[in-house]
Amino acid sequence: MYDEALRNARQAEAIADELGIPVMMSQAIATRVMISCTCGHGVDEPALQRALELDDISGDVPIVLRAGATAGRPHAGLERAIGEGT
Repeated sequence: MYDEALRNARQAEAIADELGIPVMMSQAIATRVMISCTCGHGVDEPALQRALELDDISGDVPIVLRAGATAGRPHAGLERAIGEGT
């Protein structure tokens, strides 16, 4: 049912990786993880952790596309920034 969405998410992840823009990579990875989970493949924890690490709270990104929202932690980037003292 979601096979095409998963293919598109993987393609978006590959393109974002090629471009090397961290916030875009974070969004693409988080989206792929969410769709993959919806397809019944479970949560790719290492990929989700990478997406959280790449997320940039200063970016103009809707909360639903942030890695923290996919992880069930919509304020994860803010928590990280506070922890780093920024």
